Amino acid sequence: MDKTKISPKQEKSSPKKLKIKNWKGITKYNPEETLLDENLIANAIFECLKENDTEALMEIIEGYLSALNRSKLSREKKIPRSTIYHTLRRRNPTIRTLAKIVNAATH
Repeated sequence: MDKTKISPKQEKSSPKKLKIKNWKGITKYNPEETLLDENLIANAIFECLKENDTEALMEIIEGYLSALNRSKLSREKKIPRSTIYHTLRRRNPTIRTLAKIVNAATH
């Protein structure tokens, strides 16, 4: 039997930092601000409902709740964290459950 050849240990790769010479026209972007924009979220949800796109609808709500910090929401509004996670994991919550979670998140 031949001996198994062991490859040499790979070197760790570290990401190289980009050096930008001209920052003109470049602005910082915080996606959390977009995810918490209630008008944008409402319009996106309405579009999903018009298009019958339930997957996108759940992604939008999940992104919104993630931006709000689910654990904090659970503690402050006394909604079991498991309810929030199971609602999003099953991807088929009732309108009543979604309404309770979103209402609690916004008040």
